Amino acid sequence: MRKYEDNPFEDATVAKEWINSIENERGMIREKELLPLIKKWAEEVRPKVLIDIGMGQGGCADYVQLEGTSYIGVEPSLPLVERAKEKHQKKDREFIVGNAYELPVANGIADAALSINVWFHLRDLDTGSKELSRVLKSGGKFLICTASPDAYEEWDARYDADAKRDGKVIDGRVYVPINPLSRNIFFKHSIEEIMSAFTKNGLVVDKTELNGIFDRSKIPLFINFFGHKK
Repeated sequence: MRKYEDNPFEDATVAKEWINSIENERGMIREKELLPLIKKWAEEVRPKVLIDIGMGQGGCADYVQLEGTSYIGVEPSLPLVERAKEKHQKKDREFIVGNAYELPVANGIADAALSINVWFHLRDLDTGSKELSRVLKSGGKFLICTASPDAYEEWDARYDADAKRDGKVIDGRVYVPINPLSRNIFFKHSIEEIMSAFTKNGLVVDKTELNGIFDRSKIPLFINFFGHKK
């Protein structure tokens, strides 16, 4: 019996679909907005140790690992960790299997942590925020990029009509750039729920930014939380 919710990316088929999508995506939001955003943040923070929670196939490491930075990428999907090691392994860079609810690293190890499009995959924001706080040093910086609650209708429209919708949860086939994912799970957390989990665990949000507008919608798809640990 699983301790936490399913993670479809642990399935080899879904992991392969994701790898194909990410590695063949060109000229879209990730390349034009997200990667420059995290690179700028890393350059401002200049961490000695940085943890990437839910690092996928590891591509963000090339943008946030600066000279003098040790990068630790944590990802629950073994196929994605193996792909990260295959494509992105470098000096002072580590890719390990682990869950956002139980990060396999020591207390207070990181000067900074980021998590890209993971928070909307987590049912339990309190435990995720608690772990984020645990691994950060006092004053350590964080950047959480996730789905904007104002755009949940747009996110919902990307799922098949027959996807399972149970209150705040969507579970089913989703259409992402390049090719669909045969299964993905999405939790519709409110801004208040996200902020409350941060605050409860000693995390202070310094600012938020919206980004990710597609031509068919004028509502930004993503919200980014920039903050620090008390």
